Amino acid sequence: MGVADMQIAAIAMANSLIVVTHDLRGFLRLPELPIEDWTNE
Repeated sequence: MGVADMQIAAIAMANSLIVVTHDLRGFLRLPELPIEDWTNE
């Protein structure tokens, strides 16, 4: 997980937001962070 992704995660967690991303691998390392993948694969 890069610096930009960490900033996105921190902002989302601080503001009780959901991160919408197709790159689940990095964000799954933060179990308290709500994430969604809206792609249709």
